Amino acid sequence: KEAILGALLEPFTSLQRRLLDLLDGPVDSETWLAALTELVDHLITEPRAFQLLNHNLVEIVHHSDSFSEHLELHRRTEQLFADASIPLETRVRMACALSVATSVIEVGASALVAEDPRATRDLVVEALHAVIVD
Repeated sequence: KEAILGALLEPFTSLQRRLLDLLDGPVDSETWLAALTELVDHLITEPRAFQLLNHNLVEIVHHSDSFSEHLELHRRTEQLFADASIPLETRVRMACALSVATSVIEVGASALVAEDPRATRDLVVEALHAVIVD
């Protein structure tokens, strides 16, 4: 069971590590947009895997390495949004863009991915640009 869970978590663990590496340095709107685009690409490629992980959160909590990295990702993202050296408008746009990026696999929205993954991806990335850049 542990090996199956580890295999299921691997793509998400790799993505989390890349996002944590990104948060090691200065993050501007362009960098954040690139990271969220990668997240959207990942979520659209593996929507069922993400939903399966959400439904098995208790098991994931016991897979401590992956879950502790996930908690660290949340902590570092909160630090980014609290960084007063970044203008408030930029931080608000970054936070809103994160919600846009993850909404593609939330309740009901997964039907959009099933209907046309490529078009859904392109439209979500367009929405990210609208939130962050416009």
